[in-house]
Amino acid sequence: MADIRHLVIVMLENRSFDHMLGYLRGTGMDVDGVIGATSSDDNGTPITGYHLESTRVRIRPHHHRKEVVRQINGGAMDGFVKGYSTNSHVAEIMSWYDQRDLLTYDSLARQFVVCDQWFASFAGPTWPNRFFALCGTSGGRTGNLQWFDHATFFDLLPVDSWRYYSHDIAFLRTVEKYKGHRGPPIAKISSFYRACREGTLPSVSWIDPNFTLVDVDALLNWANDDHPPADVARGQNLIARIYNHLIASPAWPHVALVVTYDEHGGFYDHVRPPPSPASEAAPFDTLGVRVPALVVSPWAPRGVPFHGTLDHTCIARTALELFAPDRVNALSPRVTASPSLLSVLSEPRPRTDQRRLDGIPILETAVAPIHMGSTAPSGFHSMELTDAQQEILTLKKAVLEAGVPVENH
Repeated sequence: MADIRHLVIVMLENRSFDHMLGYLRGTGMDVDGVIGATSSDDNGTPITGYHLESTRVRIRPHHHRKEVVRQINGGAMDGFVKGYSTNSHVAEIMSWYDQRDLLTYDSLARQFVVCDQWFASFAGPTWPNRFFALCGTSGGRTGNLQWFDHATFFDLLPVDSWRYYSHDIAFLRTVEKYKGHRGPPIAKISSFYRACREGTLPSVSWIDPNFTLVDVDALLNWANDDHPPADVARGQNLIARIYNHLIASPAWPHVALVVTYDEHGGFYDHVRPPPSPASEAAPFDTLGVRVPALVVSPWAPRGVPFHGTLDHTCIARTALELFAPDRVNALSPRVTASPSLLSVLSEPRPRTDQRRLDGIPILETAVAPIHMGSTAPSGFHSMELTDAQQEILTLKKAVLEAGVPVENH
């Protein structure tokens, strides 16, 4: 078994596998990807995808439960552009990025492992899927803005063996136990980078990206979570920075880094979601749409994709197998039924051929500071809040009302 002492998880927002990594099939990799697919809108007009020219999409695809059911359409995977007949940017839903845009992912895919059968845990939006990742279940929740009173897999780990790092707000605070929690194990991202440098990484590190375009009233604190309309170049730079710190850390020979997405965000994917591994009742009887996923470790084979079926509960399963093996079956039936990621780490000894990644230049689209809301002061650009940003701001308000100071949320 690989000698893994540090599991690091980064979960970004709202992109499908074909949208981000489907291009790899055309480069000779054994990856189940499709690009250039066509689907019909409500009027029967064929909508064909294309390579996106900008790292910022203009459309914000639908991805709540009702729309995701329509997109999957019983497994036909042909409903992604339904409901957009009047939107001039609808083809972006069927479109994709490639190595020209995703330099970090392209390099990591060739150096380490792409998981091409990793599905969202639920065919619906962000909060239930993140609950599945943290708690092994959503407790029946199918929508956002519903707090959850349930144990997380962190609660089953040895005391003080984990940290939850955030940029602006820790999603962990949607779990009632942590809504008003102060201090460790919730920490800011700067603490993660410091732990890398000092070789003091905890057993498990969870990293949330910066979810919001601005942090309360501060300006130019740009989102790097990949949720449209966030620039995916920022997400690439975030993952590159995390990776570069890890490979420079004394802890690197014992690290496994997992990068994935909470759900597909309404973007096209061609693979039919499989049944739930735990034989659950509807609407949890099938998994959600496939999402990008990478496993990065010196114990991972170089450029060999993993084709086993996974969903977000494999994260909890892996963490528990590594650091609390007697509690693997204590969280939820989905976690009990899930495979772990340890089978991906198949090298007989840690590799030493990793290489540092360069960042990606970002072309700012704004020529003046951004103001969130419908009206902007003189000299500012106005930008409407996305649903995700509205929900995160609601979470921030609840956390502040619970007495958590701004610098600690």
